[in-house]
Amino acid sequence: MHSPAEISKIHYWLQGRPKQNFGDFLTEFFLNSLFLPTPGEARGIHLIGSVMDDMFVAADTEADHPVVFWGCGLRTPEGLSPERKAQANILAVRGPLSRSQLRLGALVPFGDPGFLVAALYDPRAASAFAGRSLCIPHFQDQRPDSELIALTGCDLVLRPNIDPRIEAIHQFIDAVAAADFVLTASLHGAVIAAAYRKPFAFWDSGAIDLPFKWEDLAASMGFDCAFQPDLDSARSWYSRVEDQIQLPEAWRLLINPPLLIRPEALLRITRHYIAGSDRHNCSMETFVTAFQGHHASSARFAKRMYQYIKDADEIYLDRNQLAARHEVQQGIHTALQSDRDNLQNAYDHLRADHETLGRLHAALKNNHAETEIRVAALANQHDSDVELTTRQQIQIAEISKCAESLKQDTIKARMQLSRLAASKSAQDDELAALKQDHHDKLNQLQALSRHSQDQDQQLAAKSHALAAVYASTSWRATHRLRRFASCYPASARTLRRAAKLAWWTATWQLGRRLKLRAAIIAEARSTSITMTAAIPTTVCHPHRPAPLPFHFNNPDAPKVLFLDSRYPRTDRDSGSLDTFNTIRLLQSFGYDILFIATAEYHEINAYGAELQKHDVTIITSGQFDSIQTFLKQHGPEITLGILSRVDCGGQFIDDMRRLAPQARVIFNTVDLHHVRQEREAALTNDRQLLNEARRMEERERYLISMADVTFVVSSSDQNRSRTLAPGADVALMPILRIIPGRHVGFSERRGIGFVGGFQHKPNLDAVSYFLEQIWPKVRALLPDAQFHVIGADMPQSMRDLEIPGVEMVGFVPELDPWLDRLRLTVAPLRYGAGAKGKVVSSFSFGVPCVMSTIAAEGMGIDGEAVALLADDPDQFARMVARLYQDPAKWLVLSDACLSLVQSQNSLDRGRAVLRAVLEKLNLPVGKTLLEA
Repeated sequence: MHSPAEISKIHYWLQGRPKQNFGDFLTEFFLNSLFLPTPGEARGIHLIGSVMDDMFVAADTEADHPVVFWGCGLRTPEGLSPERKAQANILAVRGPLSRSQLRLGALVPFGDPGFLVAALYDPRAASAFAGRSLCIPHFQDQRPDSELIALTGCDLVLRPNIDPRIEAIHQFIDAVAAADFVLTASLHGAVIAAAYRKPFAFWDSGAIDLPFKWEDLAASMGFDCAFQPDLDSARSWYSRVEDQIQLPEAWRLLINPPLLIRPEALLRITRHYIAGSDRHNCSMETFVTAFQGHHASSARFAKRMYQYIKDADEIYLDRNQLAARHEVQQGIHTALQSDRDNLQNAYDHLRADHETLGRLHAALKNNHAETEIRVAALANQHDSDVELTTRQQIQIAEISKCAESLKQDTIKARMQLSRLAASKSAQDDELAALKQDHHDKLNQLQALSRHSQDQDQQLAAKSHALAAVYASTSWRATHRLRRFASCYPASARTLRRAAKLAWWTATWQLGRRLKLRAAIIAEARSTSITMTAAIPTTVCHPHRPAPLPFHFNNPDAPKVLFLDSRYPRTDRDSGSLDTFNTIRLLQSFGYDILFIATAEYHEINAYGAELQKHDVTIITSGQFDSIQTFLKQHGPEITLGILSRVDCGGQFIDDMRRLAPQARVIFNTVDLHHVRQEREAALTNDRQLLNEARRMEERERYLISMADVTFVVSSSDQNRSRTLAPGADVALMPILRIIPGRHVGFSERRGIGFVGGFQHKPNLDAVSYFLEQIWPKVRALLPDAQFHVIGADMPQSMRDLEIPGVEMVGFVPELDPWLDRLRLTVAPLRYGAGAKGKVVSSFSFGVPCVMSTIAAEGMGIDGEAVALLADDPDQFARMVARLYQDPAKWLVLSDACLSLVQSQNSLDRGRAVLRAVLEKLNLPVGKTLLEA
């Protein structure tokens, strides 16, 4: 027996789940009270909700079987692309903004179907809610009722999380209709309140869900969209706009119905709008005129019902013909039964004779078998002797071969040892020469240092003497003479010389002075020659070492410069692994790689040394005093610059454009930082962080606009980037991984794991949230389960936690052994951006990862893998417990995970994307080793 929703192909959010959202579950109310179950050609029908979006229209939807939307609204202004719109049949929309954005025109009616509820249902008395103010939170709001009441000042909390029963819908409507005021973060809480003429306001709960849908609804009722923080503000706002509120003529939605309308429902709606309190200047003539002007839908339904009746007649005729055939076959069956009884009697006689012959045959068979056993025993003995001889001969041959191989290996090893000994001797000699050279240069440096100190002392003494001269009476007395000398330097020099000669002549010193002057000149010449020979060609200040030599690994190859905050730490975080894999792919295309770590520019640590082993040139302050200095000298030689992260490589984009104008520039976002900050601000209600997110958004917008290409790792980041900077080239460069596959089965695995570096704040929040909200529920379902928290840079406060069943593992040098033995991983992220490396790594080993929708964002999760998504703590815990105990379900999801990453995240996929980007930038692309 099919349900009305199955017959009519009706779809809505949480369909079939044990807990429903009131607004979406109104679909069942309309199927029960407004429409008749009507088969049709549509691929699916949506009657209510914010579902007009590309995600609800499959790419393979055919024109003859479109997706039908009636009374629905857009999620975002650009949510339904022109391509997907062509595959949909839009009969009516929620509000005028959706109609305008989709360019539908006035013939398509608007109004939320929830406004029709007041015409179809008469609310019952609900004394518990009568005269009380209600707070209706969002479906996902998990805060306690007491906290919501304290925040809003309302009397009661009415949650839209209801059981999947029509009676639950009625109870919700009864409560709203009895209330004194409704402050709601649930859209259809506002619709129902307005339909029953109850004062209401939109509630600012700290996280506005899809702002466009609220603006659309407000526009349909004739007022500006505004959100209120508490009950007092809400009452004040409603008193100001009450006279502006005008409900849409929702009855016009019935002009283009998706299903057949129940006659009694049509009569109730007509009476409500003509004779009820909500009349909109409607009359019976208005209704008749409207429906006559749109008879196309009625004709469509009539044609469909005619076809169904015709099919039913053909089925009835076929049934009569089958009945006649059945009677004939029944007669034949009776005759065959009689013949069968006769044959059974004959068979019994033959069986008795056969049993007698069987006993005789068995006796002969036993004699024959004993004979065959004796012959087989003799044959087996012979075969065993032959086989033993053959095995011994093979073993002797193998031993001889091994001995010869060992002999050859020994000779090779001795030759290798000889070469190594000779190489070691040469290296020892070279090291000794280097040590001696170092010692000689150190001595020279010390001598220069002592000489510099002597000169400094002499300079100090002369400065002291000069200061005494400046303070003397004679210096002050000769002030006018010095003024004369500064104005007439040539005359002054002549007078000084004449005065000296006159004095030396008068005092009999002239001869001695001339001899002394000649001796000083000779000594100065000698000292100059000696110092010139002693000073090396390159003189360095003793406190400022000379720059280290610099050269390219491959001078003829095109150059790619990576600018990031640190050297790739492939054993500590996902982004580093992506950077390293990108470097290896570019090398396979024939590029020479240069790397600058902005936060580690002063040194080459162990991670930098590891990068050098892979033929990557490291640029440091030992070679160039600044990054700008390097770009000034070698910028013209760079072919491509890859600038990672907005506040690391991104800060040098202007320097790249100025000092390397010929180079192409790729901005690698890693993830959109402002999206992550926005979500954290919404989660923590941090206004300062929200302002910082706005500043970060502007900086990322600038970098995306300035770059030739921008790399993002998820489709959601790609869409956001294109919105930020229209016309920018944004390429989806997926997280790249080697896909090892599943080595161990379900029964050999134990434990649940979380993997992530703890310098990333979303990971800290995710683990804390999981331990507080989800892990106690998991332990209740799986008392023996163990949770392992794995990741670098774990804070001491987390290490000190002592929770039953939880192991704080921290940093591990190799993640592979853990992913080969864990049964599940979890990623309960509450904020973040971009695709998540922890999820891709888990999937690449065939380990299912139960995750939040934030963790799955932009990864294209579909098919069986959708079952891994969970945001509610109870749902999350149940999914973990089920997968941990169900081998069949685990295997299905393990295969789905592997299939997903093999198609999206393999190195071959990354190679294809990178090749396309390089070709688009007109950069050289050599053949890789695999292609060669």
